[in-house]
Amino acid sequence: MLVVSLVILIGLGVLIFVSINRMRSTMTSATESRLDELTDARASLVEDYFDQYLGYYAAFAALPEVRQLIENPTDTVLYERVQNMADGYKASRDGMEGLFVAQADTTILVHTNRDSIGNPTVTTEADLAALPGQVQAHGGRYLKGLLASTSTGQIIAAVYVGVYDDSGDIIGYVGGGSYIDALQSKVYGMALNDIDNAEVYLLSSTRNNYIFAPDNELLGTEITYTSHLEALQQAVEKGEGMFSVPGSDGVDRWVSYKYIPSYDAVLMITDPESDVMGPINRLSMFMLILGVVILVLTVLATMFVTGRISKDMRQPIPSLTPGFLPLLTACTKGMSL
Repeated sequence: MLVVSLVILIGLGVLIFVSINRMRSTMTSATESRLDELTDARASLVEDYFDQYLGYYAAFAALPEVRQLIENPTDTVLYERVQNMADGYKASRDGMEGLFVAQADTTILVHTNRDSIGNPTVTTEADLAALPGQVQAHGGRYLKGLLASTSTGQIIAAVYVGVYDDSGDIIGYVGGGSYIDALQSKVYGMALNDIDNAEVYLLSSTRNNYIFAPDNELLGTEITYTSHLEALQQAVEKGEGMFSVPGSDGVDRWVSYKYIPSYDAVLMITDPESDVMGPINRLSMFMLILGVVILVLTVLATMFVTGRISKDMRQPIPSLTPGFLPLLTACTKGMSL
C-alpha cells in the first residue's frame, strides 16, 4: 500500500508541474500575441494616417493650376488663384500646419504663411541635389522628416510631393507639414487592453530619431537608448518581432516592433515584464498552492485508509461458535466411513 501511495503522490506532483508549465507557456504565448496585435494595430493607424495626409498634398499637386504657376511663376493672376486655393485647402484639413507650392530649387511661390513666399525650403546644395531622387524613390510622395514649425514652433512632419512636366521630370513641389501631436493623440487614444504601463514610440529609421514618444522632449532627438536602437535595427532587418531586455532602471522590459517601410518608420511598444507576466505569475502561484493542497489531502487520505486497513488486520479472528463444533465433528466421522 505504501508503494501505491508513493506512486500516486509522484504522479500527482508530475501532473501539477506539467500543468503549471503548460499553462504558463500558453498564457505567455497569448500575451505575446496580444502585444503583437497592439503593435500591428498602431502601425496600421500610422501608415493610414500618413497615406491620407500625403494624399492631401498629392491631390493638390495634381491640380492643373499648380503646374501652370510653376511654369509661369510671374503670372500674378494665376498666383492669386492658387494662393486662394491653398488657403481654402488648408482650412478644410485638420492637423495641417501649412501648404506651399515651390519651384524645383524649392523657392516658394505660394504658401499659406505668406511671409515664407520667396524663401527656399532647402538651403544646402547637397540636400537640394538629393531631393528629387528621394521623392522619386518614395513614389513621388516623400515624408522628409521632423522639424519645428516656423510659425508655431510645434513639431511637424514635413512632406514633398513632386509636380511633373510632360516628360516625367520634376519641375517643382507641393509640400507642407502636419502636426505630429495630431497623430500622437490618435495612437495614444487606442486602448491598451490592460497593459497599462506600456509606452508607444514611433522611430525614424533613416534619421535615427523619435517621430513621437511619451516624453515630448524626445521628439526629433537622436535615439540613444540601447533597446530602442536594437528595435530599430531588428525592424529594418526582420520587419517585425519582439524581444526582452533589462532596463536601465533595473526593470526588465518586453519590446515589440513593426517596420513601416513606406515611411521609413518603426512603431515600437515597450512594456515592463512584470506588467505582462504579473497575471501569469499570480495564476501559476494559485495553481502551485492548489497542487500542494491536493497533495496534502492525498497524503492525509492515504494515511487514513492505510491506518484503517492496518487496524483491521491486527484484530484477532473471532472464535468458532459452540453449535458449529459438533457439526464439524459429525462431518469428519462421515468422511472416515
